Amino acid sequence: MDKQRRLIMPKPWRLSTDKIAKPSAKEDEGDSSVPTEELTPFYLMPWTVEGKQVIYVFDVEEMAHVSANWENISPFSNDAQAHFMDYASRIQMVTMDSQWRFQLNTYLTKYAGLDPLRKDGVAFSGSWRWGLLLNADDWDADAPMNAATLSFMGEHDAHQKVRQEQLENVAASRGVLPPGAPLN
Repeated sequence: MDKQRRLIMPKPWRLSTDKIAKPSAKEDEGDSSVPTEELTPFYLMPWTVEGKQVIYVFDVEEMAHVSANWENISPFSNDAQAHFMDYASRIQMVTMDSQWRFQLNTYLTKYAGLDPLRKDGVAFSGSWRWGLLLNADDWDADAPMNAATLSFMGEHDAHQKVRQEQLENVAASRGVLPPGAPLN
């Protein structure tokens, strides 16, 4: 992070649909009316993980998925509405500049305890459609995975195997594949 609270989006988080706009010949000739592409917006939200204040980062599709649950909040429920409005007002939408940088606002920088004077003070965790920004002192990339993470991975693997079997059974029942033939 630099003094202006700008961060560079790590390559694994960059979307394949995002292209950095390069100046065209017309722009070089002084024609400023040539439109430039804008990169996919990301949303930054304050959150807590294991008691630590972090910033969740979502792309547009993931933000739509996450915010779908918010439609259940009634505008007539003063208690829920006030908390929702306070929280939602702290969400920041960002886009990258031509150097894949984006700027954190002051609130989120302070919320996650990020030091704008410390160049290596921010850790990125996650990839593609969502992830976390957190204080680098709170993240050890070399730490072994804990038992809960390993259990989660095992459950996901088991779910994928059941899903694969269901797909194969449906394909076999429709005559697409002979029984027991793998899909790959």
